[in-house]
Amino acid sequence: MVTSPVALVPDRPAARSLIRRSLLRLLLALVLLLAAADATFAVRGGRPGQAQPVADTRVQIAQLPIPTLPIPTLPIPIGSTTTTTVAATTTTVATTTTTTGPTGTTTTTTVGTCAPIVPSAAIPNTYRLDGTTGEKRCTTNSAANRFGTCNTDADCGGTSGACLQLPWVTADGQVMPFPTGVQTTFTVTPGSFPTCEHSACVPCGNPHASCAGIPGCEVAGNPNGCIPRGTQGCCNQPGFIVPTFFVNILGGLCSRVDQIDCGVGVVNTSNPQTGDNDVIKMADTSDPGADCCYNGHPASECLGGVNLNDDPAPALCTATGAGNDFKGKIVRTLGNNSPDTNGIQFRLSTPELSTTWTDGQSPQGTCANGSTYDDGELLVSQLVLKAEPTSAGASGAFVDMNGDGCRRAGSGFIAPTNPDTDGPITVPGGTAGPLRPQSYDGTVGPVTGAVSEVFSGPNSPIRDIGFVAITPNSPAVVVPAVTCSCTPVAGCPE
Repeated sequence: MVTSPVALVPDRPAARSLIRRSLLRLLLALVLLLAAADATFAVRGGRPGQAQPVADTRVQIAQLPIPTLPIPTLPIPIGSTTTTTVAATTTTVATTTTTTGPTGTTTTTTVGTCAPIVPSAAIPNTYRLDGTTGEKRCTTNSAANRFGTCNTDADCGGTSGACLQLPWVTADGQVMPFPTGVQTTFTVTPGSFPTCEHSACVPCGNPHASCAGIPGCEVAGNPNGCIPRGTQGCCNQPGFIVPTFFVNILGGLCSRVDQIDCGVGVVNTSNPQTGDNDVIKMADTSDPGADCCYNGHPASECLGGVNLNDDPAPALCTATGAGNDFKGKIVRTLGNNSPDTNGIQFRLSTPELSTTWTDGQSPQGTCANGSTYDDGELLVSQLVLKAEPTSAGASGAFVDMNGDGCRRAGSGFIAPTNPDTDGPITVPGGTAGPLRPQSYDGTVGPVTGAVSEVFSGPNSPIRDIGFVAITPNSPAVVVPAVTCSCTPVAGCPE
């Protein structure tokens, strides 16, 4: 018996129903796929106001919320290290290192770096500060508003000539406009964070080379009466340079400053500022003896660390007594127990020889550029200065350290009859100024100032004097490298 195969043909209406259901499932799948794959498209919309309705329509069709797509994060493998560099405020950069240990513990170490002296330049470098002009300030001898800003002498208590544009120098009340061509070149050895106090060195070369600016002090036998240090030469590669300038007294004089030894100092770039670079100098004209300390004072104040108790008998406290020699004592104190103003602070010390004379080659009442002190010209005064300009603040005074009743025999800071002539004379820094640091971003230069005392001795009619110098500077610049090494030698009076 042969059986013929029978084809099973579905009922046509049922087949159509199956096709419809399949198409509907496919359509729903496509809707869900589009909703998931282009979730942001519905948020954008083609025109303002369309974005939200499109998204709502899709949700209604699908009857499902639009899925949220999570952004995967990569776990930090155990034992790995990640480093992040973060810039703090303006110039201080902190490097943060995070380490995940085997037990899941995390250790974070932050190492800071010091702000640069010149933006984008390495701290160990050779730099130069160039003197420039500044605002008008009342001078040391002002009857009022000393060192304050001014427009006319009336702002300085009516003292004639007291409102003067910076830079200027005063000594025993005499006011001398200072040249703007002052230059200080120095090298820097970097310090460490967070103090960021970097060592500075002002080069000199040979401190006893022939001094081209004062040939009158190199004549055999010293007939022109130069002080002993004036006959011993000066630096042939000075880092500190001051052009010859005019002094408007006694009919017009010439004056110059020559560096006579290497100098040292610091540049502090901490941010916020933590340094304390105010310089305070107190002086007593009485002779402290060979040990440079007064009888009974601590040995720490004495040369060699031993008090020899060798003070000579006190001289009369007059210009012809205690004021008639180069002897005395100056005590320097660093800092005023308060952090300096934020910014890059400079403090640089340079031993100098100041020479003032009547110049035979300059027209009467002038001092020609490049004038030198020559043989036969009248030497008015010659002083050894150990100026220490600082941008933080400076102060000085004559005080009686040994109790003999004599602190000064001479004009002091202003004039013998002025009640303020002994000081203290303080040139402030910070907001009031005139002294200020350089800005961290290098757009504003520092204003530096020095206050100190000088025992000028018999070759100067003003004897014991105090001087103040205020110098605005352009921002520091990097210059070709020079070498500098300096070990200061302790001496007297300072």
